[in-house]
Amino acid sequence: MKWYLISIGLALMYTFYIVFSQILSNNFHLTPIKIFVNVILIAGLICVICYPRDIIIPKINSEYMLLLIIGFTLFSQNYLLQLGTKNEINMGLIDAFAIAIYLPLITLILFFIFKEKLNKKKIIGIILIAFSVYLILS
Repeated sequence: MKWYLISIGLALMYTFYIVFSQILSNNFHLTPIKIFVNVILIAGLICVICYPRDIIIPKINSEYMLLLIIGFTLFSQNYLLQLGTKNEINMGLIDAFAIAIYLPLITLILFFIFKEKLNKKKIIGIILIAFSVYLILS
C-alpha cells in the first residue's frame, strides 16, 4: 500500500476514534476507562479472529520482550487518548502538542539509532512544526 494512503487511513481512523469516543462519553455517559477497556477488548478479539495463525506463544526472549513493550505502549496510548477526550482542554490542542513532541523525537531517533539521513528540509520541517504548535497553543 502506498505511504500516503496509509497516512490518510491513519488520519481518518484517529479522527473517528476521537469523535466516536466523544459521542460515547457525552451522549451515552460512558467513562473514558469503560470506553478504553472495551475498545482494547474488541480490538483484541478481532485480532484473534482474523489472524489466529499469527499469535506467538509467549517466550522469554528479546523478541517477545519487544512485543510486550509495544503492547504496553499501545495500551498506554489508548488510555491517554481516552483521558484526553474527556479533558477540559480541546483534544486538538492536546494532539498538536503531542505531534510537536513526537515528530522531532522520532526524526532524531531514526537519525541516531537507524542512521536515517537528516537534511536541511527535515530540520526546517522540525522548526516549522515547533513554531506551528506554538501558534496553536498560544
